[in-house]
Amino acid sequence: MQRRPVVELMDQPRPDPERLAESLADLAWYNRYLGGTATVVHQVRRLLEPKRPARVRVVDVGAGGGDVLRSLAVWCAERSIGFEGVGLDRGRLTLRIGAETTVASSESGEKIRFVGGDARHLPFGERAFEVAISSTVLHHLETGEAVDALLEMARVSRWGIVVTDLRRCLPGYLGAQLLARTVWRGHRYSRHDGPASVRAAFDLTEVRELAARAGLDAEVEPQPFFRWALRWERGPDDRA
Repeated sequence: MQRRPVVELMDQPRPDPERLAESLADLAWYNRYLGGTATVVHQVRRLLEPKRPARVRVVDVGAGGGDVLRSLAVWCAERSIGFEGVGLDRGRLTLRIGAETTVASSESGEKIRFVGGDARHLPFGERAFEVAISSTVLHHLETGEAVDALLEMARVSRWGIVVTDLRRCLPGYLGAQLLARTVWRGHRYSRHDGPASVRAAFDLTEVRELAARAGLDAEVEPQPFFRWALRWERGPDDRA
């Protein structure tokens, strides 16, 4: 399948508030039950375990509704790791929905704040966080923009980055079509954006090329449910 980026309905300049909230809830469901959240937590664990930190600061680039950050905060709490999370997104309405949903979460709401910003130009200083993460975001970007986002995530992280997204392939596209016609059939944004996201996604070869262009010696691995994960760990002499 050829990559075919399109403007998704949730990315419109003025999305419908009710439809956007619905779409973000669908994405949280997808992350929870089809591997997105589990993949991020597993890859972050691989970064943190050798360091045994007492506290960790994490930025989620393109945080959406904040569900991945909330799950990561709970995971850290269960291991007595102090957690501070920042959810970054460029959509004002998305930020509001994410903040409201997170405040309502008694388990993690006080540990996470939301800020506006662009993945290509993160509004943070160098190594401002231990870890930078991003889930189901890179497919929204053009190739050069995706490279810029990886460079920015590496710049603001002390220890490394974790990026995961959909993997473009025919079975994944057919699966997205099935969800669009069943689970999401009454949800206009999700019904359109699900299959469109798969068509816009990068395949494994392309992801490795993105990492190489960003100068990152990263591990790129296929994941269940037609996803991929990129993990990059900063070496002791790495000044990137």
